[in-house]
Amino acid sequence: MKCPRCNHNNPADSRFCSNCASPLEPSRPAEDSVTQTLTELEPKFERGRVFAERYEFIEELGSGGMGKVYKVYDTKIREIVALKVIRPEIASRPHTLARFREEIRLARKIAHKNICRMHDLNEAEGISFFTMEYVPGEDLKRILRMTGQLSVGRAASIARQVCAGLAEAHRLGIVHRDLKPKNIMVDYEGNIRILDFGLARSVEEKGITAGRAMLGTAEYMSPEQAEGEKADNRSDIYALGVILFEMVTGRTPFEGDSALSVALKHKTEPPPDPRQFNPAVPERLRQVILKCLEKNKEKRFQTVEELASELETLEKEYPTEERMLRPKRPAISKETVLSPGVKKLAFSAFALLLVLLAIFLIRQIPGKKRMAIAPSAKPSLLILPFKNNTGDNNLDVWREALAENLIAELRRSSPNLHLLSADTTRTVLRKSGLEETTRFSSEDLSKIAEATGVSHIVIGSYSLGRIYYDLKEMRQSVIIGSGRAEGEGEKDFNRMTDELSGQILADLKLPSGTQPPSALTASSWANRYYILGRQAERKYKESRKEIDFSTAISYYEKAIAEDPAFPLPYWGLGDSYQSRYVRTKQPADLELTIGYYEKAYQLAPHLGGPNSGLGWAYFLQGDNEKSFAHFKRSLELEPENPAIHYNIGSFYKSIGLVEKAIQFYTNAIERGELSFMTYWLRSSCAEHLGQYEAAVQDARRLVEIEPDNPRATLFYARMLISQRNLVAAEREIAIAENLGIQSLDLRLTKSLLFASRGEREKALRLLEEAKQEPVYYSLLLSRVYALLGMKEEAIDIIQSGIEKGFAEVQEYLFEYPFLAKSYYFDNLRNMPRFREIMEKQKAIYDENLKKYGGL
Repeated sequence: MKCPRCNHNNPADSRFCSNCASPLEPSRPAEDSVTQTLTELEPKFERGRVFAERYEFIEELGSGGMGKVYKVYDTKIREIVALKVIRPEIASRPHTLARFREEIRLARKIAHKNICRMHDLNEAEGISFFTMEYVPGEDLKRILRMTGQLSVGRAASIARQVCAGLAEAHRLGIVHRDLKPKNIMVDYEGNIRILDFGLARSVEEKGITAGRAMLGTAEYMSPEQAEGEKADNRSDIYALGVILFEMVTGRTPFEGDSALSVALKHKTEPPPDPRQFNPAVPERLRQVILKCLEKNKEKRFQTVEELASELETLEKEYPTEERMLRPKRPAISKETVLSPGVKKLAFSAFALLLVLLAIFLIRQIPGKKRMAIAPSAKPSLLILPFKNNTGDNNLDVWREALAENLIAELRRSSPNLHLLSADTTRTVLRKSGLEETTRFSSEDLSKIAEATGVSHIVIGSYSLGRIYYDLKEMRQSVIIGSGRAEGEGEKDFNRMTDELSGQILADLKLPSGTQPPSALTASSWANRYYILGRQAERKYKESRKEIDFSTAISYYEKAIAEDPAFPLPYWGLGDSYQSRYVRTKQPADLELTIGYYEKAYQLAPHLGGPNSGLGWAYFLQGDNEKSFAHFKRSLELEPENPAIHYNIGSFYKSIGLVEKAIQFYTNAIERGELSFMTYWLRSSCAEHLGQYEAAVQDARRLVEIEPDNPRATLFYARMLISQRNLVAAEREIAIAENLGIQSLDLRLTKSLLFASRGEREKALRLLEEAKQEPVYYSLLLSRVYALLGMKEEAIDIIQSGIEKGFAEVQEYLFEYPFLAKSYYFDNLRNMPRFREIMEKQKAIYDENLKKYGGL
């Protein structure tokens, strides 16, 4: 046998090279020589594909030594199941498959709530696979990777449930032999399931060899398994001892450069004391772990029932809220602010919750409390991106555009229908991992309906000459209408969506409005470039990258070159330059913003969008009267368009009429605009009015929509501080730090928390840098100074914010209701300077309310 490392020739039965001691692999029989070829031919499954005439693929869940695992919908039993595809190089050996079949036969005997149920082994399309129960949750290994360690009570709870499942298996004479965190699933209720029962024995290779399967995993392998001896129930107990060690210390007892070195340590070295890595481990748990890890299996717990009894006692002694792994943000009990101990607690407890929350949002779609539209007797409708059946990938741009066109026409045609905005739909799909999906399963539709609360969903597709749709009523899960529109290719797509809107209203038994259709004629390429421009513009607003801005501008300019009379690209250019102007304050950007908005209005004065755009153009020039007139006109033209209500709300917020702003943000939400910024701005307005509970509720929605957004988390913390819920605010600050934010925003939020607790020195120490940018941070600085009793400093900041704030951020930072109602300024109201400021702001407020409060 030739050594692969030094090419030295060795006897055929050699296990190691006599020259360099490298491990040698024996030559394989002919039937196994095709391993590499088979691996290359391993199938790749895509979402929506139906396999074996039964299983509709949803997503890949992971992969391991035996193959990949997929989440699939079983169309025969109408349930979600997990399907594991066996690697071709393993499945190609008949005797290996026979052993798989035997192991599954044994595993199916086990019926227990803590064991993932095996179904069957099958073959289809030349692929061997088996199916099993699908467990929505996360495996323990990933949880530990994020948290580092768990509390004593949580670790005891998990281990006790593992014991319960093992007890039933051991009673039937079945040993797992590959127990490890990766094979322990934790669902969203904190319940566990043991995976892959007995399947490790199906892999025929023995020993530990590089790049090959083994009987057990080195880090969790009992000494007898490392020795190549037969494993029994006490081998599983040893592995569970390793898992317990890892749960409370954040690491396994033995580590090494290779699987072989780790296995040798299991055989020869005494296990370390878990207290060496976590001094908080109680003595009783320490003894339990070390007894599980005895080298001599006769000295271990002899049954899992014995071990479970000890764990149950520990679980009662150390109860913990962590036991419930629901996707929510738990409270911390400590009152100390961001001490090292608190930071450690935040990292261990809250990082776990963030992981689970992210998984819940991505895989399960947010529940009704997160995204549901306001209750109403009106039917509510969500329109999904259409499926492209043209075979031309360049026409994918119409997937979302057709849905947006249809939404616009339905809004114009009927006030008796709630429609979710396209932005809200994008958010739901992105959070559920369905953003790129072209075919939606029944399960997808049910989850989307549950997430949003809509009563109906439209699913559609298009070819060059036709657009098709199905209208599904979600409570009964039945199709109540189908239709199509025909035309001469891409240039007729806008007209065809107008036609479909009437069909859908008829399906819903709703009257159609009398307004003329709003579809604008434009060349195919002009339409396509405009759509691409909108997509790039959305990306720019999220990324703030100049390349995305340039891409948007380029597409809009191409659309205009194709069709100079097409108004929408001018509107898009105005929106793009306005977004950049808000950041740059460059006069050239403002000039272009105004010019493009004016051009769009000249070409389409009958559309709400250009009127709204012109409203912002006049606002940026300081002409509030003309601005208000165009916002009012946009509302008259499109009263059901949530974007119009959102823009009017932002206009009112910008001129200090926060009560009116809340009214229109609420209108936008009720009309389906459940976007991140709508909740952010409404929360801010509510907080300025002293409506702290409402402010916290909306801020809470932000962290549910974007749990990994540290800015949203800090905003939520500040709303909690306003509500005087300081413990919860501390928790959110810790979460923001764990998300990696290190900004002036973070330091000022901490300073506000310290000031709210009267910790003067800590609060002031964090204020120094903010003095360099007093206007931008004046809202935070003024509160901190006021809370600390530094009244003159607080009033100076307020005065500066009023004088310079509008020019820099286009908002009244200290509008009259905020000064009059916020408890932060209670100790300033007897100051003559502050009373003078309030009187001036009240006069501005009353004048604006008289002029513009009529909507």
